[in-house]
Amino acid sequence: MTEYQLQQSVCPVCGEVTHSEPVVEARAYVQAKPAAHLDETGCREGQQRTWPWTAVTFWVAVSVVRLSRSGKVAQELMVEHFWGWLVTDRWT
Repeated sequence: MTEYQLQQSVCPVCGEVTHSEPVVEARAYVQAKPAAHLDETGCREGQQRTWPWTAVTFWVAVSVVRLSRSGKVAQELMVEHFWGWLVTDRWT
């Protein structure tokens, strides 16, 4: 198992998040699998409510923290054209 120092950067103008190569590879791996589990949970960071989202396969998990519980975050993690079995609690 390889341990990575995962880094991301945020564009100060548009707010777009870019990820390091290991994060991009992990997302592609999860999105290409025939089955994945996807879930979110709410928490607080100071006064701000946030939702950590995680997509999990047998070998790889990818997580993001967003200010939204919207299904758009699920699409961001799993892409709109995921053709496998996606196991969720159907909440979002």
